[in-house]
Amino acid sequence: VGRPKEYIPGRVFSHPDGEEIDGEATIVSLQEAEGEEGSELAFSVELRDAPGKFLPSLAAKGSEDSVVLPKNSKAAISYQVTREEGGFVVRRTPAPVPEVHEGYSFEEVYGQVDISDIAEWCNNEAERIKREEKSRKESKRKDDPDVTDVGNDKKDDPDKKVEVTVVACDDMVMTAIRNVLSNNFAELVDIFRHYATERQVKDGEPDQVELAISLNSLAKFVRTCRLSSETCSFFEIQRVAVRPEKLLITPEEEFPLGLYEADFRLPEFFEALIRISHLKGFGLKALCDKLNKLIHTQVLPYATGDDDDPIREMIQRPAVQEALRRKKQDDRNKDDLRRFYTKRIRLERIHENPPKARSINLLEFIQCLGKSDQLDEAEPLLTRAAVKDIWLLTLSFDVSPDLVSEEDQTLEVALSEFEEILARCVLQKNKVAEDNLPQQTATFLNKFLRFNQ
Repeated sequence: VGRPKEYIPGRVFSHPDGEEIDGEATIVSLQEAEGEEGSELAFSVELRDAPGKFLPSLAAKGSEDSVVLPKNSKAAISYQVTREEGGFVVRRTPAPVPEVHEGYSFEEVYGQVDISDIAEWCNNEAERIKREEKSRKESKRKDDPDVTDVGNDKKDDPDKKVEVTVVACDDMVMTAIRNVLSNNFAELVDIFRHYATERQVKDGEPDQVELAISLNSLAKFVRTCRLSSETCSFFEIQRVAVRPEKLLITPEEEFPLGLYEADFRLPEFFEALIRISHLKGFGLKALCDKLNKLIHTQVLPYATGDDDDPIREMIQRPAVQEALRRKKQDDRNKDDLRRFYTKRIRLERIHENPPKARSINLLEFIQCLGKSDQLDEAEPLLTRAAVKDIWLLTLSFDVSPDLVSEEDQTLEVALSEFEEILARCVLQKNKVAEDNLPQQTATFLNKFLRFNQ
C-alpha cells in the first residue's frame, strides 16, 4: 500500500539552486534554519498532514500499471526557501495549471465543482471506523490486561479489527483529486464536447448558448464506458450524478427535477465523474484512487466509441421527444408521463430480499399495457415476449434474455430509458414510418396513460 499513485501535492526544493530536499514530503513547514552568508543552507521539514495509513495505490493491484500514469513531478507544488533581510522565508509555488483548451480554463471549471457532501460522508465514516477500532481495543485491554498488541488478531477472532473501507477526504486527498482531473484536462474536455449539445444559458439572453450533456447523452456515455451493470443501474448512476439537493422537491415543483431535467455543463460533468467513482468504489478506499481508476480504466479507453443505433437516434429527435414529454403548452395533460413514472418510484424496495427495482419494473409495465389493451397475442406485434426484448435492449448494459422472465421485478429503468421503451413499443406495434412516429407515439401514450393514472 502507500499513497495513491496520483497523490503528489507537494515536494520540497531549495532556492535558487533547485536541489530537491525531500522527494517524499507533502505539506511542509520550516522548523529551523542555520547557516551564515555564503554557506550551505540547512533546515528540516516535517509533514503537517501525514499520508493516511490505509491509502492504497493502484500500482499495488498490478493490473493497472500499464494505464495509470506515474508520478508527475512537473505537477508538484514546490516549497522554496529564500534568504531575506528578515531571515529565511518559505514560499509555496502552485502547481502548473493546464492550458486553456477549447475555451475552457481548468481553474474556472474546477472552482465550480462541489463535492462537499461526499467529503463530509467520507470524513464521518472514517471517524466512525476510528471510534469503533478504538472501542474494540479498549474493550480487549479490559478483558485481557496483559495484551500489548491488539492489532494482530487472527481471522477467526470474533473481535477482529474493524475493516477500514474508506479514508477521510483530507486536504491531501482533495489535492490528489484535483491533480487527477488536471492531468487529464484536455482529454476530458474533448470527451465532454463529444456528448454535449448547445442549450440556452439559464437566466441568460435568448441568444446566449452553452454546451451541456443531457440525460439522454449521459445514458449514451454510461453505456459506451460500460459504467452500468445489473448491480449498478443507470437509474442509480443518474441519482448520484447530481447534487443531493437536486433530488428534493421544492414547493414550486411537482417532480424532483434532478431526476428529469438535469443536464451537465463541464463543471457538473467533472463533478458527476467524481460522484460516479464514489458510487462504484472499485474496492478502493481513497476517493482520489476511485476517480483515477474510473478515468483510466473506463472513461479514457472507451469514451466516444459509441455503437450506432438508428432506432435510438430516431427516438431522440426533438419531435419524438416532444410527443413523449408533451411539451405543447396547450396540452392539459402535459407531464402526465412523469407523474405516472414518479408514482411508481419506491426507493425502499432496494432493501427487500431479494432487492426489487425502485422504478417501474418489467412485470408492472406489461400489466399496464394489458390494462390499456395494447398487448397483442401473436408475433410480430407487441407480445409479452416482444416487450421483454425491448426492455432488455433499452437497458444501458447487456443482459441475457434467457436469464430474465416476463415477470421480472428487479431490472429498474430511468425515465429517459422508460421513454425509449415506450417509443420502441410504438414501432413494434404499428411498424410506422419515421415521419409518423411522433404522431403515433402521442396516440399510443394518450391511451396508455388514460388507463394507467
